[in-house]
Amino acid sequence: MTEQNGWEKRLEGFWDELKWLYFELYPGREDQFEARCGIIRQRSEERSADLKALDAKRLADPDWYKRNDMVGMMMYTDAFAGTLKGVKKKLGYIEECGVNYIHLMPLLDSPRVRNDGGYAVSDFRKVKPELGTMEDLSELAAECHRRGISVCLDFVMNHTSDEHEWALWARNGKKRIVWRCISRLEFGTKYCHNSPTLDEEKLHQAIQEAINEFAQAGTEVKSANKK
Repeated sequence: MTEQNGWEKRLEGFWDELKWLYFELYPGREDQFEARCGIIRQRSEERSADLKALDAKRLADPDWYKRNDMVGMMMYTDAFAGTLKGVKKKLGYIEECGVNYIHLMPLLDSPRVRNDGGYAVSDFRKVKPELGTMEDLSELAAECHRRGISVCLDFVMNHTSDEHEWALWARNGKKRIVWRCISRLEFGTKYCHNSPTLDEEKLHQAIQEAINEFAQAGTEVKSANKK
């Protein structure tokens, strides 16, 4: 199976569910859905050879995580071992406990205060400095996989802090934003952490304009720090 065919097979298996969920939020936006699938393809191609091999292994055994031999351990990195390097040093102990799955509680960069327990993320491409670096996280994951231990990160992809660059763009009046906002008006519920300096109606209008702009351009939000 070629890499492209492998990716296509994975996407095909979840296509109906992905499309249904997407159109629940954005009815009729076929172009936007296709653009997002293109981003998924790109990220898949950028994965390392080891991760691609693991992807293929799990694709061939879709129930790998459902079996009763999966034993998990949830941990706060700082409380368990101080840093990600510390967690790596304790993998022998974790193995001795019969654990083959570790669930790392929020560790991405977030404000010192107003961080919602670490879930209000400032930068999805950066680990909290006191815990280590993204390189440390990659090395930990690689060593876990070598030992047959699965790794899960606990974070919410659309939950950002008011220090995230998307929020800063919004405050500056730019359209190209993705705000820390979940809106499900069609079901009569809404939850939104918006800035007191930004009118809510204008916020939702800006979000819709940003969505339309991304769809037409077929692009994603780029990090202002990414070279």
